[in-house]
Amino acid sequence: QVAQDARDFFDGKGVKGNQPACGAYFAFVPADSDHWCKCDRCQAVLAPGKARNIKYTFGTGTASDYVFGFVNAVAREVAKTHPNKYIATLAYHVYSYPPTFELEPNVAVAPCVQLCYAYQKGTFDNDAKFYGEWVADKGRRIHLWNYFHHPMERAIIGGWKCFPCFMPDEISKWVKRYHSDGVRGFYLCGLPQQVDYYLYMQTAFNVETDYKELVDEFFVRYFGEAAGVPMKQFHDLISQANREEGVLGTTEEASWERLGTQERMKELGALIDRAAGQAHTDLHKQRVAIWKGAVWDYMAEGRREYIKK
Repeated sequence: QVAQDARDFFDGKGVKGNQPACGAYFAFVPADSDHWCKCDRCQAVLAPGKARNIKYTFGTGTASDYVFGFVNAVAREVAKTHPNKYIATLAYHVYSYPPTFELEPNVAVAPCVQLCYAYQKGTFDNDAKFYGEWVADKGRRIHLWNYFHHPMERAIIGGWKCFPCFMPDEISKWVKRYHSDGVRGFYLCGLPQQVDYYLYMQTAFNVETDYKELVDEFFVRYFGEAAGVPMKQFHDLISQANREEGVLGTTEEASWERLGTQERMKELGALIDRAAGQAHTDLHKQRVAIWKGAVWDYMAEGRREYIKK
């Protein structure tokens, strides 16, 4: 049925329901769950995957053979009638790693990489590993799903406020690597801050960019020469805290015991006050006020709520 749905799309008959398809690609993935079929046939395919489990890690290979076996079956059928079209899918959660068998040549894969954890090496090392295995398959059409969902998503769901994360050096490094690895496109998922997405996109447009120069330019042009200096120091101190502590503020304890300490918050508050006093034009004053409300006031309230608890 899935193969026929793909053929229908490639034949110009459109899609059924909310199937994602565009141009030469027909995409499908399982539901966001690992509650697989319990029948003997499916369980027999899943059983060997238990050896590919990685404790306390989100991205594993326990269901890779199961999921990509189905992807391969669809791709083989579609190739018989539409040899120049592609079946697209994700490499995600318990099927993050490549399968133990070779994928059909008409399968395009988008590994789901949690770039937001780049400063938290123990967590991100695993994502870097399965990403590396996918791009090692030369000739494979590789796209990318990049996460920027944490720490903000955890805080929103939990009903508290987190210490944010800026990571210009890691974004620059990884986007440049995506280019050198031949990644063809990307989807950005989550709630990053303004500068991170700006840097990501500018580096994707031109991988020769120097991230330090680009960030310096951003703060001067956005906040003005006077206010831009303390605003960049504010940004850099938040980034430095995440990098030095090697942790993301995905819990209240991590946010306000390790990252947003009393000393750091005092320094950050002083920088914001200084920027507000040095913003000369109405536009620059407005932009500093936006950052103060969206970033600093949010952080200050988060720490106050934590201390009160």
